[in-house]
Amino acid sequence: MRMRNPLKSKRRQFLELQEDRGFTPGQFATPEPKIPWKAIGLATLLFTMGSVLVVVGALIKVGYITSEVDKASRTIRRSFG
Repeated sequence: MRMRNPLKSKRRQFLELQEDRGFTPGQFATPEPKIPWKAIGLATLLFTMGSVLVVVGALIKVGYITSEVDKASRTIRRSFG
């Protein structure tokens, strides 16, 4: 026995389209996007902190910023080296 395809029915029924489809123009208006202020603030804070740390690291590497312990160890190395 062959199976019938329900989509290929000999008897077709059509529905009349309604005039009012239930849509309003307001449904298709795009809402104004929200500005992510928290994310912008966090990114700015992290960028500023990272920049400060890079500058401080560069100054330490060049030798503009030194500590007393570092000065003492250099003196000891120079006297014994």
